Amino acid sequence: MVDFHQHLNQTHQGALSQRLSVTRVTASACDYESPEHEHAQGQLVLALAGGVRCAINGQVWMVPPQGAVWIPPHHVHTNYVTHNAEVCMAFIAADIGLAAMPTGTIAVTEVLQAVLLQLADLQAASAVNTEMGADEVNTNEKEQEYEQRLMDVLLLELPRAQPQAYAIPVLHHPRLQPLYQQLLAQPQNRDSSQTWAERLAISERTLLRLVKQDTGLSFARWRQQVQLLHALLQLAAGKSVQQAAMDLGYESVSAFITVFKKRLGTTPKRYFSAPNKGEWRTHKPTKD
Repeated sequence: MVDFHQHLNQTHQGALSQRLSVTRVTASACDYESPEHEHAQGQLVLALAGGVRCAINGQVWMVPPQGAVWIPPHHVHTNYVTHNAEVCMAFIAADIGLAAMPTGTIAVTEVLQAVLLQLADLQAASAVNTEMGADEVNTNEKEQEYEQRLMDVLLLELPRAQPQAYAIPVLHHPRLQPLYQQLLAQPQNRDSSQTWAERLAISERTLLRLVKQDTGLSFARWRQQVQLLHALLQLAAGKSVQQAAMDLGYESVSAFITVFKKRLGTTPKRYFSAPNKGEWRTHKPTKD
């Protein structure tokens, strides 16, 4: 298994010479966030374990366990992984035909995951053989044909993957940027809309209107979504439900579980034990 830090320095350069490069990476017992960067290829980040978050062109996406995020070519992004994370990354040439796939998290089927992991294992073995000078191994036509067939399946499966709404809705308006940045950094902040309006030197009515205009959500619902997506990352990193609830300022664990179940359709414990993770339920807007 390749170390995550080493991977950042080595894999991308190696991927430039291949049309499709897949590798598995593990974190180094500490949380890590890459600096802003972009790739000429599209990038798929599959979360096998732990918590993964990607900020892509200002939009923040949480990657649920056994889910993935697609980053189109030349999209500026950062990748954040928790200390216990294991990911599978695929770099796919822009001219293969997936560049038009929209940015975002996707549900990963068993077939898609199996193909990605098999390709990662095959390419890792090929790299080891090359380093050892065993070039004749790479001339095996049956092995090459098998790898190519797997690539074909991957390119068929990816466009069919279902999108999942694990993004924090962006506040675009310039006057709301202090609110957006602080809630991303401190999701436990529970200052009222009136308090924020005073801090931003606007009326509360204007604040509520601008948040609704940018996100389609009420202020309370938007903040709740920020908090729940943050909670997903913390829970995936190994925090207990009680710790996540307390960190976000919930008065009780049961209150947190109630909100979690309303938005994700199940309890935190069942969510992380289920083979197919839930996604945001599409309820009609509620009064806050």
